[in-house]
Amino acid sequence: MKSESSFFVKSVYLILVIILIAFFINRTVYLNFQSEEDKESLKFYKSSYETVGVLLSSKCIGYNENANIRNEQIKVSTYKILDKSKLDFFSSNFKGFKIPCDNKTEYGIRVKVETFGYNINSEKYGNTKETIQSVVQPEQWEFGINDFSEGDAFSKLITVTSPVIVFYDRDKQVPGKITVEVVSGEMEKLSGFIDSSCSSLGQSKTEMYLHYPTYVERINNKNFICMDFITGKKCQNLVCEKEIEFSKIESKGYYFFESNSQINKVKIKS
Repeated sequence: MKSESSFFVKSVYLILVIILIAFFINRTVYLNFQSEEDKESLKFYKSSYETVGVLLSSKCIGYNENANIRNEQIKVSTYKILDKSKLDFFSSNFKGFKIPCDNKTEYGIRVKVETFGYNINSEKYGNTKETIQSVVQPEQWEFGINDFSEGDAFSKLITVTSPVIVFYDRDKQVPGKITVEVVSGEMEKLSGFIDSSCSSLGQSKTEMYLHYPTYVERINNKNFICMDFITGKKCQNLVCEKEIEFSKIESKGYYFFESNSQINKVKIKS
């Protein structure tokens, strides 16, 4: 009886030890997974705000003014003042396309700038009475990518909104707001990899999971990366103007990509 009781106790202890080990292994794996997820999220949000900073700077749509201080020309860049002429140019040339000053090509960017309309009436009293009226109609500019990854290919989205001033000229500066959408997904990541590879000669590598049929297509003399989602085909333009060799991916799975960028051609092998 004693030996049977001892065997039973040891068996219970062994089962408890196994359960505890399994618990701690699962907990460790979960924490590591959670940590990796947190790192990716932090990277995405940090990169998104950096992208908005570049967008608002004078390198992109921000207004740039030179100041004369002690006979020296010094550039004065105000991040919250946008240049109306630049907004006109971007909305005319990059509606539905990548923004050239976007320094984070692995994400998709869409921008909307709106000014607030107002009507001001003022009266000057004295020997003469003069009424001054100023009417400003609201305006709107939109540019950047229209089609983003969706379904299982979509990863993250952040929308950043900030008050701005739109500079028309010295006598006209109108308050408004800017809304920037930054999207992370499979189509954006692959698009960024191809453009990054195209910008320099040599080899580059990356790996990613793709959920939908993916291919490169030539549309109106521009290169596009396209995906066949459940809702239909969506495409994003590529900045790369070289000939691109890319074999269509038919089925979902984990893929390793290797690019070889030449003077007039980019070869992408998976």
